[in-house]
Amino acid sequence: VNTPGFDRVGKEGLLFHNAFTTNAKCSPSRASILTGRDSWLLEEATNHVPYFPEKFTTFPEVLKAKGYETGYTGKGWAPGIALKDGKKRDLIGKAYQDKKLVPPAKKISNIDYFENFKLFLNEKPEDRPFFFWVGGHEPHRAYEYQVGITAGGKKINQIDKVPNHWPNSDNVRTDMLDYAFEIEHFDGHLVNIIDELEKRNLLENTIIIVTSDNGMPFPRVKGQVYPFDNRLPLAIRWGKGIKNPGRSIDDYFSFSDFAPTFINIVNIGSHDMEAFSGKSWKSVFEGSPDENQRDYMIIGKERHDVGRE
Repeated sequence: VNTPGFDRVGKEGLLFHNAFTTNAKCSPSRASILTGRDSWLLEEATNHVPYFPEKFTTFPEVLKAKGYETGYTGKGWAPGIALKDGKKRDLIGKAYQDKKLVPPAKKISNIDYFENFKLFLNEKPEDRPFFFWVGGHEPHRAYEYQVGITAGGKKINQIDKVPNHWPNSDNVRTDMLDYAFEIEHFDGHLVNIIDELEKRNLLENTIIIVTSDNGMPFPRVKGQVYPFDNRLPLAIRWGKGIKNPGRSIDDYFSFSDFAPTFINIVNIGSHDMEAFSGKSWKSVFEGSPDENQRDYMIIGKERHDVGRE
């Protein structure tokens, strides 16, 4: 897998080796990111296609109330329904979905994530801080079979090892290559986003977080409770805010940590930090030891839509 965007974020920031979602399904995992709460503390939002409880506030809603411009493209919090007083609620911000592209494979989304982000930057007031969520539909089933080989130029013998819980067969290896091709599609948008921030002199003061919401949509992975499901890639770059960049972090990071970290960094003193089950990583960004180091992780699952045939 060739991921120059992700690799750059890790090399110029922090690379986390033990980042875990609290629930390896898309909607509950993203609810944990947005609220700073472990999945099992989110009531209906613990499930795959829920009504998002009105009582929980997301960190983008807090940022917007404090003057931030907020938006997203691609996949936001979903699937599910979010309402406030009977009206549609934007848990992340305004949707930017109008810019389209010709996808490189039949099953890849035609949403142009990069161009939609650029439109967001063009529309927002120049002096206003922003939060923008780029939610790739890739890598997500279904895949166009053999596209990793036909369009990506990959070869079956490039797979060094098939995990022991899958058959070691050519069609499984082909499936893995198709998955890799979709990862590379998303990473290409990330490269363009980083370049655009650099061009606008925004890169060094922008926090870039690259991760996934759950493991691969493969048997014994997505939606279950094995390490392949919940232990996920995570790299964070913040030019002005991370001391001694290029560090690898082995401490346990929970997806419930995102929201308290962001709220702490932007110094919103009025928000109740006790509402989070996660913790802030600001001290680690500053080069100090982790103030509340964990020696275990707790993970769970919903009750239970497996998300695949």
